[in-house]
Amino acid sequence: MQTLRETQQKMEAQERSFKKNIALLKVKMKIEKENEQKNQEKMVKCMQSFEESLRKYQEKETQHEIEVQRIKAESEATTRKILEEAQKKNEQKWEEREKNYQEHVKRLEEMEKGRAEEAWNAKHKLQESEQKIERLLEKNKKLENELQSKGSCNIS
Repeated sequence: MQTLRETQQKMEAQERSFKKNIALLKVKMKIEKENEQKNQEKMVKCMQSFEESLRKYQEKETQHEIEVQRIKAESEATTRKILEEAQKKNEQKWEEREKNYQEHVKRLEEMEKGRAEEAWNAKHKLQESEQKIERLLEKNKKLENELQSKGSCNIS
């Protein structure tokens, strides 16, 4: 019975805590909503200020069209020069990469050629060794045959 009462008290305490937290969250949400509204108002003022500045700029732009065209031409020339330099650098890099690639291919081909020569030499030496062994085996057979024929002659 007492555990039921304790459980009920705990649940009531939790409920009070939840209600308190909900109330705090509502207050926080209200404050956040007010702050959001203030931020939106600031944003509207900022946009209005920006639009006013843009309007003034556009008015001045008509007065300074010649200056703008001069600056634009200078900018295009500078951009073109930068792009040409970048293109030259890229071409040099690609040429260097191609050169390195060709050198690498050449080294690989030389290594392959050396490997092929070594393989041919090893094969050739193996063939010579096999031929030598065959000659020795034949010589050994002849000697065995001679020994057998001499041995059979001595027995009779």
